Amino acid sequence: MLAERVDAVSGRWFVSIFASQTNSAAVLLAVSTTSDPTQLFGFNAFYPPTPLVNFPDQPRFGLNDDKVILGATAYDCQSSGCPTPTDPYNGAFEGAEYFIRVSGI
Repeated sequence: MLAERVDAVSGRWFVSIFASQTNSAAVLLAVSTTSDPTQLFGFNAFYPPTPLVNFPDQPRFGLNDDKVILGATAYDCQSSGCPTPTDPYNGAFEGAEYFIRVSGI
């Protein structure tokens, strides 16, 4: 799931997406370097403390003047596997995860 938003104050674009590899998962946040979304973006990766137990999915975020708050649905993938496009109900629901980045973005 991809989420995007433009910050009206700074004019910069923010995009979040979930990324995974064999033994790790992260929520990625891209921030435009200008108000033009066709130009360069900087990327930040946010990893849960235990990626296979707190596997982040469906990232979403909110903005204010001094911080970005990312949220994700957390699944336990060690017990029964993670949700997949063909089996979106796989994995035990664990709750929500939050990542807070105080702005320097």
